[in-house]
Amino acid sequence: MEAMARISKTLAPRIGLLLMLQNAYMPFVEERIHSNPLDPESFKRWIAWRNSDFDANEVHRRCGLSVEAIKDWRDSLAADGQMVDPLARWYVLRRIVNRNRLEQLEDKALLAHEYYKMTYMLDMFLKDITGKSQLEPDDLMDGRQGKWKKDFFGDPFDYSSDLTQRNIINYFLRKPLVRIHIFVEGDTEEAVLPSLLDAFGTSPEGEGMAIHNLNGTGGLDSQNILSMLLWAQKEAVPCYVIVDSREGAEKKISYLVGMGLLKEGYCRIWGKNFEEDNFDRQDYIEVVNEELRNRGMEPVDVAKVESEVDRKGLLKALDDVYYIDEGQRLLDGVLSKKSVALRIFSMRRAEIRAEVESGSYHPRLPIEQVVLDIEKIYRLP
Repeated sequence: MEAMARISKTLAPRIGLLLMLQNAYMPFVEERIHSNPLDPESFKRWIAWRNSDFDANEVHRRCGLSVEAIKDWRDSLAADGQMVDPLARWYVLRRIVNRNRLEQLEDKALLAHEYYKMTYMLDMFLKDITGKSQLEPDDLMDGRQGKWKKDFFGDPFDYSSDLTQRNIINYFLRKPLVRIHIFVEGDTEEAVLPSLLDAFGTSPEGEGMAIHNLNGTGGLDSQNILSMLLWAQKEAVPCYVIVDSREGAEKKISYLVGMGLLKEGYCRIWGKNFEEDNFDRQDYIEVVNEELRNRGMEPVDVAKVESEVDRKGLLKALDDVYYIDEGQRLLDGVLSKKSVALRIFSMRRAEIRAEVESGSYHPRLPIEQVVLDIEKIYRLP
């Protein structure tokens, strides 16, 4: 009898406190308010009571428990939830699951859910009376106190953040959700970029990198691209744009930044174009002529190209000289710019792999620095 009396003396004020807190905090824990369907004014009255009449400090005074006693009890409930929870290792995912789905759990998983609900209610109460947040149940049982979460899911780590939620979901998926959208000028960049990422040991699809072909700088104006940027903004997914300096590229990028659809600095506008900014002129001409010879065709007159380069740029000079001499368009006509670029880049790709493996890598081509910038954004988390 004495033992029962001691237990009752200990439990009574705690149960009483839960009863006093339930109306004020449980609607936030369950993410729903139980209003009276027969009384249309019940919700308004609850809001008025919660905002004006409820006083957490007065409840604390009336409950007769010290802050430390409430914290100890709260920690005990959190630990009980973790101990009984068969999904304890999945706590971070459980934490962002819709409350209605959690109510469909069974057996010990549902019991753990009830422990967590009481824990969360006391968390809110303690925050109101002390101004301090409490450790999550899984952090309480972790010697690192949850510091690892910032490394896995990003800093700041916040369960209410769209970015944190997306990173948690990706952690549990076999194929990750998109974590960054990369918009490129055309076919060449669309082919070279995955090849470069592969040299770093990164699979765009496996890492949640979505690469989109703009089919020219003009694609930045398309409704489809704008819709994708709007959706990415809503989903808190960063975007990066790589385009040539033509067709009003700078003005279009500035417009997207001004609209909040693209972050300042999340773009690369080439000085001329992808090929001329990244590849040596002589290497490019040499590969073009080698490709032509392999097809049994006449090579481009190098001297004529050199005489036109400064005025027209390399690609147009090659195309114009070949058209005048052979009557055919050269690039993306006889030869594809994509295949030429991939062949030139293939040697550098092998070097990158070797440098990365030996720990001696340093970027050489401008596109390599772009990829490093994208990697930083992608890893933010």
